[in-house]
Amino acid sequence: MNPEEGELRPQLLDRFGLCVETAGVESLDDRVRLMQRREAFDADPTGFLRSVADENERMARRIRTGRVNLPAVRMPRHLRSFISELCIENFVAGHRADLVMEQAALALAALNSAPEVTVDHIRQVASMVLVHRRRDAQPPPPPPLEDSQHEANDPPQDLPPDEKPPQEPQAGSDAGQPPSPGPDRTDPTPDEDSPSPDRGAQKPDRCEDRIFEIGATFKVKPLSVPKDRLFRRGSGRRSRTRVSQKQGRYVKSCMNRQNGDIALDATLRAAAPYQKVRGNGNGNGLCVKLTEADVRGKIREKRIGNFIFFAVDASGSMGAGAAWPRPRGPSCRFYWTPTRSGTGWP
Repeated sequence: MNPEEGELRPQLLDRFGLCVETAGVESLDDRVRLMQRREAFDADPTGFLRSVADENERMARRIRTGRVNLPAVRMPRHLRSFISELCIENFVAGHRADLVMEQAALALAALNSAPEVTVDHIRQVASMVLVHRRRDAQPPPPPPLEDSQHEANDPPQDLPPDEKPPQEPQAGSDAGQPPSPGPDRTDPTPDEDSPSPDRGAQKPDRCEDRIFEIGATFKVKPLSVPKDRLFRRGSGRRSRTRVSQKQGRYVKSCMNRQNGDIALDATLRAAAPYQKVRGNGNGNGLCVKLTEADVRGKIREKRIGNFIFFAVDASGSMGAGAAWPRPRGPSCRFYWTPTRSGTGWP
């Protein structure tokens, strides 16, 4: 995935069995070796593949052997408790992490030709299982409001009006000194621009949403759809198209007759050249003899409405250019999804 697109939701991340974070090579020798190997591949791809064929064959043979040994690998019972403890300590939600860690440990033990899973196998796969499922400590629930807190702020109801307890002075005011009346106060008026303790206390924890000004209006380009040979149904005032109904403007004729909409003028023009050959029925020259091949149909056009789909890309990648230079960290992430099959993990 691309980290600039933002993190995936936890319920989607939990679907991936293992996660591996990768980053660019920072060692000088490794970067030089990378360039040399790339140049060797570009110069002779066949020779380069031949040089690593033995190593690839050894790895493939090891994987095939692990698939054969997987059904015989045993998982001790106490190690299952160890797996559950690891998941609980990392505040993993659900039980998919326990199952994935068990299957990954079995696969690693089979790959190493071990008869049973050990603690080292679990520790090696735990980081790939928990890196995208690990969460911070769950915050404790807020304490319920007690009735004593409300009663402490309210005056007793049983006392008469004259015997109510005096109100405590407000915080920040000097005890024993009555507040000075408004017109005769001598305190300097605080500056509106100067920060106050109350304003600092009300500062939000996160940045507020930014509201942009409305841009200038512009003229919308007319929507024109090129004509085609498709027949449609509908009504509107935007685009002109062919219709399969007996509505609209008659534009041309065709050989196919649809909905019994016959073009009389085109039919007469098609039958006129053959009247002498066919002969008249009564001999007075007033009858036109038609055949099936002479009948023509009408092609009509009318205006119909358009379905406009307006899409806005509001993802984080649209603002990725403002975050340059890119932050340091993993540049790519790979996820694998485990499958349950007779041969183990793919």
